[in-house]
Amino acid sequence: MRFLAARWVRAAVSLCWLLTAAALAEAPAAPDPACDPQLKPPSADPNRYSPRDDRCEGIYFREVASTTLLVAGLTESVADVDTAAAKTLLLEWAAPPGAALHIRARALRHRLYYQMDTMQPAASGSYAWPTALLAKFNLRSKELGLLAWTPRTVGGATRDVYVPLRLRQAAASRSPTYQLWLLPGVELAEVFVTLYSVGADGSAGTVIQRDEPLKYGFYPADRVISVPLPPLPAAGTYALEIKALRRAGGSASAPPLWFYHSGH
Repeated sequence: MRFLAARWVRAAVSLCWLLTAAALAEAPAAPDPACDPQLKPPSADPNRYSPRDDRCEGIYFREVASTTLLVAGLTESVADVDTAAAKTLLLEWAAPPGAALHIRARALRHRLYYQMDTMQPAASGSYAWPTALLAKFNLRSKELGLLAWTPRTVGGATRDVYVPLRLRQAAASRSPTYQLWLLPGVELAEVFVTLYSVGADGSAGTVIQRDEPLKYGFYPADRVISVPLPPLPAAGTYALEIKALRRAGGSASAPPLWFYHSGH
């Protein structure tokens, strides 16, 4: 009887293992957390947006509708690097304590719909980005909009706090100021910038700029707009609010962007 009972127990355990293995085999693979689910890549193109080692990268179809005012980049310094000659680009940052940093790069070249996403430890401070796909499109570093953000609790709420990036082939130099990169989906008449510090409780602090117009005079659709930010007084969290007047009439605004300034 003991022998039969033992055989029944072993058979039951084996059946459980088989059922578990079958369920795992049939279950769909978990999506890469870095991939952007909103993008629609061309399925037959080998350069399509898809997982590639530690990142998702490639080209995608652009939807007919476009964002009126898209924040495409926040950078500290970007060296002009020929990606066809460099095997890797070095992205660097100074981030607040956090579990992970989401890095995104977009092509700023007109009618080239390219994007790269990767998740990196915030504390690592740098990422070596292979340039093989960038070289295929002859994309230089100056043609890239670069964003990085990490979840951070401010004032009792969790927010995506952005971190300015530095990019070059070797170690990047530090800069006292940042550049914001905007990509309008329609022609604009004027762009206004508001910049202020954010307290630990999430409240607005010192106002550095309030509705300051860029006064560039010409803001065509799908052409990148460079917005230089003034030197910041101290380390901490800051907020940017961007508003615009459409050339055809009406106004638009981008969602407020909170970012971290390390104080260098």
